Amino acid sequence: MTNGYANRAESTFAGRRDVKSPATLAERQIVSARGTVRGFKNRVRAGIATFIEPFSEKRNYHVLEKDKIVIYTTSMSVVRHTHEKCKVVRNILQTNMVRYEERDLYMSKENQKELTERVNSNDIRIPQVFADGELIGGAAELEKLNESGELRNILHNYPKVIVTSNCRKCGGYRFIPCIICHGSKKSVHRNHFTEEFCALRCMQCDDNGLQRCDLCREQQE
Repeated sequence: MTNGYANRAESTFAGRRDVKSPATLAERQIVSARGTVRGFKNRVRAGIATFIEPFSEKRNYHVLEKDKIVIYTTSMSVVRHTHEKCKVVRNILQTNMVRYEERDLYMSKENQKELTERVNSNDIRIPQVFADGELIGGAAELEKLNESGELRNILHNYPKVIVTSNCRKCGGYRFIPCIICHGSKKSVHRNHFTEEFCALRCMQCDDNGLQRCDLCREQQE
């Protein structure tokens, strides 16, 4: 019999998960014969993975996307095959009731540049799914993991979605016209450096005059 402490103990380790090895993700408590918690299984493995990561001057997505599922998709439906694969990835993640952040390459050039940097290739294939900053793969890889049951183990520790619904502000597109320039892409501030008026570029939106929906962002945090 245990003293109940083992059931109350929580894992608070903030190390990196090795999502490419689902068998190592289960962090079960190690309980002694007296019922006290001696540690957590696979904790050392996760700690080692955190500190042996090679140094890089690029953005550290393992830190920036800790506890996050990020998918790169496109809302452009001209290429039907690609559009359908993006829907497959969304459906799988929604079926597993996991919270994820979607980055649309069609709506943002910044997302295009970001994915190019991450996959280190100009030949971008979408969709692409990342967990804790680690590439899981595209639609085929996600379907394979889902059918084998390994995807459930990978997604087990990530935040879950309680209620799924379209955003009332952006309608699920995750982008809205810039609230500063209203989509004109021109700054509302006058250039005081010269006597002639010169339109400045709005710094609050992207090349399409759009910005991320704040309501969607709040739901993802």
